Amino acid sequence: MIREPEEVASWPLCQRYLEQVQACDLLIKQHQLLLPETAKILDWAGTYLRECALYPLTEPLYQQAVHIGDLSPDIIDKFDQFS
Repeated sequence: MIREPEEVASWPLCQRYLEQVQACDLLIKQHQLLLPETAKILDWAGTYLRECALYPLTEPLYQQAVHIGDLSPDIIDKFDQFS
């Protein structure tokens, strides 16, 4: 079962996939993969990093999610916390 990244119980799984998500972020940028799914992955990783207070790593993921065009209020609200 996939849990929300805000749930502490999901953190070990989030940590396990963090390197892959960061590698995907580079590929997303290189290949211009402007898909809602990529925005969701970046948003989830950003949320996990925010919950772990790793703010310098959080902002670029939220910025990329917004850039992709998934301008949902949730993502914009999260991003505005860093502006």
